[in-house]
Amino acid sequence: MRIFFSLLMLLSLKSWADFSGAVTTSTAGTGRGSAEGTGSFFLNPATLNYLKGYQLNTTYNTAIGKTNNTFRDFQVYAFDNTKDTVFPAALSFREQQIFFDEKPKVTKVKWNEMNIVVSHTVLPRVSLGGSLNYRNFFPPPGAIDRDQTPTLTQWNGTIGVLLAPAENIGLGLVLENPFGEKTAVPEAYRYLTKTSLGASYILSRTVKLKSDFSTARNNSWTKPTASIGLETFLNSWIVWRLGAGKDFDQQVQTYAAGIGFQGPKFGLHYGFEKSDVIFERHAIDLSMPLW
Repeated sequence: MRIFFSLLMLLSLKSWADFSGAVTTSTAGTGRGSAEGTGSFFLNPATLNYLKGYQLNTTYNTAIGKTNNTFRDFQVYAFDNTKDTVFPAALSFREQQIFFDEKPKVTKVKWNEMNIVVSHTVLPRVSLGGSLNYRNFFPPPGAIDRDQTPTLTQWNGTIGVLLAPAENIGLGLVLENPFGEKTAVPEAYRYLTKTSLGASYILSRTVKLKSDFSTARNNSWTKPTASIGLETFLNSWIVWRLGAGKDFDQQVQTYAAGIGFQGPKFGLHYGFEKSDVIFERHAIDLSMPLW
C-alpha cells in the first residue's frame, strides 16, 4: 500500500483529527480532568457521569493552514443523564474535510466518525467511562495505488477514569485506542495509541485551572504533549478562556483563547487557536438543554 500524501498533509491531518469543540480549543486541548457540558467526554469518557440532563450539541470548526489549506469540521452529538437513566450515554456524528490547494486544482480529503460513550460511578468520587469509535476515510482520487485496496475503515475505543478527591479538584486518566493501532490503515488518519493525564483545580468561584499531559504515539514518554488552560468567570453566564501547549514530538506550539455564554436555555462558545501548523482556527459550539 502506498499513499501519495506529502509530509505537510500528514502533519495537517494528524493535528486536525485530534481537536474537538470550542471549549477544548480555547484552552489548548485541556479537559481530561474536568467535566464540561460541551464535549469533555470525547477527551475523557468518565466526565460524562458528572453532566446532568438531556442535551443536544453542535460544533463547527474552520481553519486555514499556512499553505492555504482549508479545514472544516462539523459535529453533532447528544447526551442523556436524566433522573431515570440507568447509566449516562452519548452519541455523536462527525464529518471532517480538508481542501489542499494544489494549484491549479484543489484536492479534497474527507472522513466521517461516529462515537458511542457510556459512563458510570464505580466508587465514591470515582467514575469510569468508555467509548467505541468508528472512522471511515474517503481518499482523494489518485491518492492510492490502483493495484492496492487499503482498509479505509477502523474501530477503536477510549477508556477513562475521573477521580474527584475534593469538590474543587479533578484528576483524569485516559487510555486512547488501547486495542492497538491498525497498521493496515494509512497513518495519516489512523487511531493512535496514547495515554493522557488531566487535572483541574477550581481556585475560586471565578477561576479554574486545567492541565493535560499526553504521551506520543505507542505510549512513548520521550516526546509528550503538554498543555495548560485557564477559565475566568466574569459572572454566572460569561467565561473567558486562555490556553497554551506544546507537542514535543512534532515541535508544534499552540496558543488559544475564547469566550463562552452558558444560559439557562442554551450555551454558545467560541474558541480561537494559532499554532505552527494551523495558522488560524475558529470553533463554535452551540448547546441546547432539552430537559
